[in-house]
Amino acid sequence: MASLKEPPMANPAGVWGIVFAIAAVMAALGLKLAVVGLPLLDRMLPPEVDDTYAYILTAVQFKHCLVEACPAIDTLLAQTSAGSDLGRWDIWHRLWLFHSPLWAVAMALLNTVGVSWEASFDTMELLTVVVVMTGIAALCRQLVGPTAAAVALVVMALLRFPDHGLYWFVPGVAAFGVACWYGAYALSRNGGRPSILLAAALVAISLHSIGRIYAGYMIALFCIAQGTSPFRPVAVWRTLRPQLPILLAIAAAGLAGSLVPALRFAPPPIPIDTLELAEALRTSAQAAGQMLDAMVRRDRAVSWEASWVFAALACYGVIALDAQRRRRLLHLGAVAMVLAASGIAYVHPTHPATLFGRLLPLATLFVAAALGFGTIRLLSWCGSTALGLLRRPSGLLSPSKAVGLVLAGAAIFYLQFSGRGFVAVGLRKHDFWQQVKTSRHDARFERRQWDLIAADCTRLGLDGRNVAFVVLSYGAYACPATFLRFGSEMTAGNDLSHAFLTLPNWANRGQFLVTPEAPLTLRFAGVPSASVAVQVGPAAVGRTLSFEAEDGRALAKVDVTAAGWIPVPAVAPLQALVVRPLGAKPVEVSGFRLDPAQQTNWPWLRGLEAQGRVERHDVASAIYRFDDVLAPLARRYDITILDDHGSSAVVALNPRTKPGD
Repeated sequence: MASLKEPPMANPAGVWGIVFAIAAVMAALGLKLAVVGLPLLDRMLPPEVDDTYAYILTAVQFKHCLVEACPAIDTLLAQTSAGSDLGRWDIWHRLWLFHSPLWAVAMALLNTVGVSWEASFDTMELLTVVVVMTGIAALCRQLVGPTAAAVALVVMALLRFPDHGLYWFVPGVAAFGVACWYGAYALSRNGGRPSILLAAALVAISLHSIGRIYAGYMIALFCIAQGTSPFRPVAVWRTLRPQLPILLAIAAAGLAGSLVPALRFAPPPIPIDTLELAEALRTSAQAAGQMLDAMVRRDRAVSWEASWVFAALACYGVIALDAQRRRRLLHLGAVAMVLAASGIAYVHPTHPATLFGRLLPLATLFVAAALGFGTIRLLSWCGSTALGLLRRPSGLLSPSKAVGLVLAGAAIFYLQFSGRGFVAVGLRKHDFWQQVKTSRHDARFERRQWDLIAADCTRLGLDGRNVAFVVLSYGAYACPATFLRFGSEMTAGNDLSHAFLTLPNWANRGQFLVTPEAPLTLRFAGVPSASVAVQVGPAAVGRTLSFEAEDGRALAKVDVTAAGWIPVPAVAPLQALVVRPLGAKPVEVSGFRLDPAQQTNWPWLRGLEAQGRVERHDVASAIYRFDDVLAPLARRYDITILDDHGSSAVVALNPRTKPGD
């Protein structure tokens, strides 16, 4: 099979290969832009509210707290840094950490020119999609050529990576994109200018704390691009010794957060004293194995038989490369895999093997590149051999070439089934994540709620980190604040003027999703039914609502002609009301009224218990008790609900002379 050793970097399909490469890049880029961008059209806030607003709050602090007082941040930091329980630590490190300064500065600049904080984050995430996907394509092109790089990019785009993977394009993933682009530059210029290495490393470090690892990888890239093996320390030292000032500058930037705590660039210490280290490492290793299994075999994205064919193709791709590119691919892949495997040793109390998961795309990239080259080489060889037979039908194949052609044809025949399955599962996964990003925690926090109290706020109580981060970004950083509770622990004193409360059904804009199979059950103290009404959204218009007693007795049916408050026809005083729409599509219920004079969406302090479904991707019903939200305050304050539209309620508090009065 000597003919398999044709010029390895030859473009087997000419202009059609270039067309294929461009089409693949556009398809992969479009797929990722869709999974990030389309959910933004159906949401009021960016996806994954807690993480998103932690990044936004960092930008808010860069814009405001460096030049003016931010008493809310100071008071919350003091409260959450006390103790080592994970609940306090999780909030503290999100408030404390400036681990993505460059991203934050970019968002602050966008906000300064009039872009909202939410749109600033969305803009940065969409830009990151472009940087990462084109960076992967550029690096793979230098390793295996344009057509094979296109195959590698499609594989990377369709794989289900764990953790952030390539679905959540946050600052740490942006640092990965910077490393890919630097790799493409360095390989194209045999290392290139050391100043570019310094610039790329500083950008990665300032994007996210994981950028320090990518900076180290870029140093290895610099050596490998110059032909130095990263596993020969003496050779590495000879290559890097002339660049010692550059290396010292990178090291200083990477250590800045640890050496100068006031900069707050490095993560605060994880309270691992609550963990048994050996058990934590064992858990981390198990989680890493589960990540790999999920990435390859979940939903039969790759069958057991196909995985062997893919592995063989990747090995063939490595063998078919010329010596220089083979050496680069193997060295870069080995370093990436060592880094990822080392990430297992990073112990995290709530996310085992999180560093391994975040570095896994870098390690996988080189396997995908080898697989792409092996696939293109196999197709090219089979195509050229078949064309040769057509041109000279009387010619005979050598035995080795005949056997090779039969095996290659069988592999291609099998791969077209496995490949179609791989693509189908990958597309389904993207559709799934797109739906999750659209529906998960689709909160609605009203800026006007902060505007109601901004002038009068003297100390603010916050119930839950999600509402806290959102309200702080709206301007509440200027008012001293405290968290009302951690778990069951009551922390609020008697000096609060106002509070923000998270509604029990906050995750769907403060609404319940009601279907015939998942009705909404409302339990309360008996009241005259003439005063009862439910508030419905536009999806209910033209539908019929059935109102029932909890025992199944039909009370009334109402045709909905307009969104808003729908009175329940007069019946005997109720203890509970079941709302059930006719028809399959869900109806959104956003309020319940027991009194015609009620100005709020929900009857607070009336013992309301609601049982229903909230999140779109979760069909389970749960019980929500509205009075529980007020529990931390009810014994110490007289409470006035100022506004409870959406996912939160803002309340005015008047301290009682004696608690419990």
